[in-house]
Amino acid sequence: MPCTPSCYSLEDRICQGTDPDHPEYLYAYLSTAQECALQLTQPHRRQLYIQVFRTLMTAAANDDIALHWRMLCLEHACFPLCRLRSLSRTCEQQQELLQLRRQLASIGHSFR
Repeated sequence: MPCTPSCYSLEDRICQGTDPDHPEYLYAYLSTAQECALQLTQPHRRQLYIQVFRTLMTAAANDDIALHWRMLCLEHACFPLCRLRSLSRTCEQQQELLQLRRQLASIGHSFR
């Protein structure tokens, strides 16, 4: 994720689930992403939100991470998808968004 070095640190914490009892790291990551997005052009903003989504999905799919952390990441995966919906204007972008939604649904089913 572009913007600040702290983004990389937060992204690593999210992906690896190193602090599963500290949801504030996830909230800070999402907040930082939103702040960064305001500074970016539309194409770069899309890439940022795709990266945020992939980070959350990576954590949610990792069986080595605490279940409550994985669930928290899964619950917040809607955040980047909602942002991407308004940024997806072409047919190709809409298709990519649909694939991301399917990925979320697929991982979500594994928690049932």
